[in-house]
This record gives sequence, structure tokens and C-alpha cells, in this order.
Amino acid sequence: MVALKAITTYNISLPTKTPNPVAVFVGATNGIGLHALKALLTHTISPKIYILGRSTQQLQNTISTTLQPLNKNATFHPIVAEDLTLISTAERAAQQILSSPGITHIDVLIMSPGFVDFSRRMSPEGIDRLTAVRYYSRTRILTTLLPLLRSAESPRVISVLAGGQEGKLWPEDWTMEKHWGVASAGGVSASLTTFMFEALRAKEENDKIEFVHIFPGLVRGTGLKFEGAGVVGGFLLRWLVLPIILRVAGYGVEEAGERVLYAATSGGIQSAKGSDGVEGSGVYLVGGDSEVLELPAVAKTMREEEDMVSKVYDHTMEVFGRVDKM
Repeated sequence: MVALKAITTYNISLPTKTPNPVAVFVGATNGIGLHALKALLTHTISPKIYILGRSTQQLQNTISTTLQPLNKNATFHPIVAEDLTLISTAERAAQQILSSPGITHIDVLIMSPGFVDFSRRMSPEGIDRLTAVRYYSRTRILTTLLPLLRSAESPRVISVLAGGQEGKLWPEDWTMEKHWGVASAGGVSASLTTFMFEALRAKEENDKIEFVHIFPGLVRGTGLKFEGAGVVGGFLLRWLVLPIILRVAGYGVEEAGERVLYAATSGGIQSAKGSDGVEGSGVYLVGGDSEVLELPAVAKTMREEEDMVSKVYDHTMEVFGRVDKM
């Protein structure tokens, strides 16, 4: 475990290392994403922030009451993304950033939107809503913003989800019609994320982008939404079951935010083993304790025996092409 003191000591030094970063935050109006943004504002001098949110009012309130007071020199660019269960919404938001006046590069992209759904509900684009927001919309934002990431000196992409928790993929059933479950859906999103990161990193034009897939673990105070559990089930989860578990085994969302910022900026990760087991290979799985994790055996087998990295890339681009035609 990387001690919290070591994390904060490093983050406090950011003004001398990365004083004026250009950062894009997806899912930063609450939870871990919000606290990662608050940490960045606290530890940098004059950052430029592009922040996605569901409405103009929500974004303006968050910026004026929560964010701007932390750093008077920070510049904020609110980007409305009403529903990130839709890939088309993610693309429109990313295009707004891409065409923003004066933007020349992105130093760090941090993505953390999500919720927990106990039922398989499909979006109008033919994707279950949970996997859409966890993987497809995040990836659409990433791929659209790649030109700006490539223009940065040391760009880094962070997806806060389930690195190291990768599960089985079924190429004959990408939509999990026959395999959907809360656990299997989580494993699918994790594997899709890691393998897509590997596919993108393998492209020569992306060879200086570092991709980090974080599994934060049990975090208190995230405000995570539960859907599909019914009124009683949702109430029990939010107010009884989860608080007891988090009180015993969890850690605070403020610490989680500091650890995400550390993962997004620390140079030490470049000497760690990547998800492919090769030191410094550019895709890293990081746990809630900020230690680098290994890829689970099931995912290693899929990569080595089923050419899953290529299959995930091809499938993802096929989905994006289909949605573009809708």
C-alpha cells in the first residue's frame, strides 16, 4: 500500500511539476470524480478545467459554490452531457471540447461516471445502460479527444472503474443478453476498458499516452446511485447494508480523490509493470491502495488465446459506427 502521507506529499509538490494542467473531468459533479477535481484545484496553480455535467444549472452551481473557491485562478469550461448512457451524447460533449476556442492539448482525462443497476435495461442505442456509461461513452469521449491528448507533453487517461477485476467476455454475446448479471456486467466493463486501453496504446501515434484503469475499492461518501433494486431494496442498500460495510472496510472519498490525482500525475507508474506484464508498457491497473495490480488469469487467457484485444477494439468501433448512423 502506498501510504496516504506519501500520496499527499507528492500532490502538494504539483505546483513545481504541473502548475497549470489542462484537464477534462467526466463524472466530477459528485463522488470520487468531484474529489479528484477538488484535489487538483487544491494542488495546482492555474488549471484549465473542462467539466461534464447533466445541466448548465448543475454545472454552474458546482463550479461557483464548490470548485472556484478552491482556486481563484482556475478556469472552468462547463460542458453539458445530459445522459451518458447514450454514446451520441458523449460524442457531442467531446466535440464541444475538441472545438473549444484556445484549446491546444489535454494533459489529463479523468472519467468516473456511473451507477449500480440490478436489472438489464437497454438504451435506445441498443446497449445496456450500465455498460454504456461505464465503458462505451467513456471510450467515445476518449477516442474523440485523442488528438488533443497526443499534443500534450505527458498525457494520461484515467478510468475509475475496476482495474484488476476483469472478467469473462462473450464475443458472441457482447450485449450480455444471455450472460447479464451485476457481477458479470462489472467484469465485462472492466475487461472492455483494459483491452481497449491496450489496443489504443499499441498504436504508434498514442505511444506517449499513459492509460490507468483504477479500481477504487470500497469508498465512503460517493453518493453512488442504485437502480433496478426496487424501492425497498434500494433503501436498504443505501441506508443500511452499504453504510455498515463501508464503516468497517471502506475509506473516505477525500482520500480516494487524492489517490486518483496521484495516479493521474505521478511519474513513478511509468516504471511499473503494465497490464501485459511488461515494465513501462503504458497501460496500468491500480487498486484503491495505489498499488499496481496484475491482470486476472481469465483476462490473460482471453488476450493470449482468443486475440481479445483486437476483438474488443473492432467491436467497439463497430458499435460507434452503428450509433453514428442512427
